[in-house]
Amino acid sequence: MNKPDIEDKVKSPPVFKSWKGLYIFVLAFLLIQIVAYWFISNIW
Repeated sequence: MNKPDIEDKVKSPPVFKSWKGLYIFVLAFLLIQIVAYWFISNIW
């Protein structure tokens, strides 16, 4: 009964790739927020 669970774990890399892509997207979003805040601060 444990073998199906192992197969599910082997099939998990695509989920990891999507999670990694989401993580990179969040980092990029935060970077844009910081740059925008810095830009607005310099204008004022």
